[in-house]
Amino acid sequence: MMNTENLFIVDPFNAPFVRGESGRPPDYLTGAVFAVIVLFILPMIALNMLVVEALTQAEGDVTGSLILVVLVMLTVDLILLGAAWWFWRRYSLRRHGELIGGYVVRTHGEVRPGPQGNEYVVTVWYRFDSPRSGKSITGTIALARNDLAETSLPQADEPVAILYHSDRNYRVM
Repeated sequence: MMNTENLFIVDPFNAPFVRGESGRPPDYLTGAVFAVIVLFILPMIALNMLVVEALTQAEGDVTGSLILVVLVMLTVDLILLGAAWWFWRRYSLRRHGELIGGYVVRTHGEVRPGPQGNEYVVTVWYRFDSPRSGKSITGTIALARNDLAETSLPQADEPVAILYHSDRNYRVM
């Protein structure tokens, strides 16, 4: 288990998992949302097959409304598949990810207008070494953290936790 004494936790909801007080990272209902998306995709596939059958039966008498229905269905299918892919990545990260250490490169805090008034937004530039490829991966994350408005932000080289599944599927905790 990693040393959490000086660890900066970007999202406070992740603190119990990172500190070993909870067995899994918070999932924000990822599994339930993924199941709902899959339940929407299955009827769409059946509906697509019916529309394709109607198109083949039309024999050149394809109306504009039928073409519009096909375009709308394809758009909905692409949106649902994109959402399913995103939730599948989150699910596999939560299930199969490992907690590794990274470092803060730089931080910046500023007050921005938000949906409920002004918010203190902390931007963290981070880096970590990939356990799979050995490459140094860098990135940026910004999060509203009003609790840090009156405190000093972490300095460069302070540790940060990363939930890692692959070089393209990880989350800064």
